[in-house]
Amino acid sequence: MGKLLKVMVVFLLLFSIGSLVLGILLFNKRELLKGRTQKLERTIVQLGTTIESAAAEPRAAVYPAKDLSECSAQELDAPERSDFWDKYKSQLEVQDVPRLDLNSRKIQLMQYYQIDPVTIQPLRDPATGLKMTSGPGTMQEVLDDLVNKSASQLARLNETRQQLADIREELVRTITELNERKGTLRSRLKEIVDLKDQIARLETKVSQLESEIEGLKQEKRALEAQVADLEGQRDTLTKEKGELEELVKQLKDEIKKLRTPDRQIGPTPGGGVAETPLRIVRMEPGEKGSIVAVNTQWNFVVVKLTDECLSEVFDEQGTMTPVELYVRRPVRGDEKEKFVTKIRLIQASRTQKIGIADILGDWQQMPAQDGDVLFR
Repeated sequence: MGKLLKVMVVFLLLFSIGSLVLGILLFNKRELLKGRTQKLERTIVQLGTTIESAAAEPRAAVYPAKDLSECSAQELDAPERSDFWDKYKSQLEVQDVPRLDLNSRKIQLMQYYQIDPVTIQPLRDPATGLKMTSGPGTMQEVLDDLVNKSASQLARLNETRQQLADIREELVRTITELNERKGTLRSRLKEIVDLKDQIARLETKVSQLESEIEGLKQEKRALEAQVADLEGQRDTLTKEKGELEELVKQLKDEIKKLRTPDRQIGPTPGGGVAETPLRIVRMEPGEKGSIVAVNTQWNFVVVKLTDECLSEVFDEQGTMTPVELYVRRPVRGDEKEKFVTKIRLIQASRTQKIGIADILGDWQQMPAQDGDVLFR
């Protein structure tokens, strides 16, 4: 009994070694089959990116049809046209047609058998009893789709080749016809060139005459423009003269009124001012105008006032209230802004926007000049 047990142990050991060797061999085969299968799957996915998923949709295209009528001096409203483009398939020109995307079907590409969604087991063919390797959800479905799309793309490629051959034949016929007509056109062109030379010589003479006429017209227009400009300048100067005479007259009247003894406000021969109580006027800070003339003998200035200043010194009844304003010398060149003096506005005209003001000697830092700025 012990010997039999030893023999059985030895056989069991040999069988175990044989099983281990076969297992190792099968594992190597398994890795080989797995690597080949995965490489085939990756290649099929890459191949799918070169296969168009569908043909381009037919599209309407209008191309100029070839004129088949003979060339003559007679104009044709409706010449005979070629029907070549009627059979042309413009959809074969479409590029970047969508390609197959098998990445989304990788799992199906790895499914060899058709699986029952209920039992999650391979389905069997009722006729043969064998496991089904085709149908929805299997690798075979993906491969069949790829083959069908490839066959369609090959058919379109052959159709494109045939269309290229038709285009080549049409192009050869057109070139032949064009070469024949170019010979005739060259002789006609020579006649046209000769006629154009004659026309050009005549046009040159006409152009010279027209240039002379145009030069005379331009001289006439220039003289008329000079006359109109001089007349405009004369009218402008006349208008400015009238305005200045009116301004001088108004200033003389204002000065005459200021010299009248019975005025309550105005300059005196000694440079003083008859004092009159001033009504309080609310004035916003800012520039109020500028000096336009200075009279050192009577110690007063003529000022140009802003609309804001006029609205502040005149009340609703149109009565002016005398106010005091500061005078500064604006920035000129490298000089800085300087304070000049203080003035009292004693009379103003809302329509002319000018006024007369006394210079307050107690405030004077330097003589007032034209262009000095009034401010509060």
